[in-house]
Amino acid sequence: MNMKRLLPLFFAGVFVTSCVADSITYVRVDRPLIAEHLKFVQAGDTDRVATLRKMLQKSGCPQVIEQSVPKEESPNLICLLPGQEEGTIIVGASLDGPAADGGTLTLLPLLAESIAPVAHRFTVMLIAFTGHDHGTKGATWYLSQLTETQRKPIKAMISLDNMGKTPAVFALAQPDKTLANWLQVAGGPVPGS
Repeated sequence: MNMKRLLPLFFAGVFVTSCVADSITYVRVDRPLIAEHLKFVQAGDTDRVATLRKMLQKSGCPQVIEQSVPKEESPNLICLLPGQEEGTIIVGASLDGPAADGGTLTLLPLLAESIAPVAHRFTVMLIAFTGHDHGTKGATWYLSQLTETQRKPIKAMISLDNMGKTPAVFALAQPDKTLANWLQVAGGPVPGS
């Protein structure tokens, strides 16, 4: 994995932790752990769900949930990192289909490893969505299963699928621009790039 691929991981970690805490705090992920996770990329689709579940559990995710999606072979895989206040930030990646990239999927357990030991203001949900061969069926199913009470505390949804491949974009669903300001700080220019 080259440096350009690792920089988005750093920025995503800074962005997520800055949104969930009053100050920027994260735990550095060591090279041997990154190398171990890269084996997942080389493993391909063979038992992807089981491998990702083990990686999330090993990374410190206290609760890993499989959500069955009708007419899909694989489930949505959800890592729940509880926060101290009401509010949820969802970080998602494609589990299968053309958007699926093993390197992108490895970001989920690496993020869990980086932010699990740190107290969070909001709950962070790391989700590998299935069903990308059929549109965004896994993400659509996940959203359809939420009650209004469960949807209301969602503060942000961050998709890792095109990280590092396209310019960062965002849309505000609420008038609070704090999250947008943090995105601009986290996604700012990299010195020397």
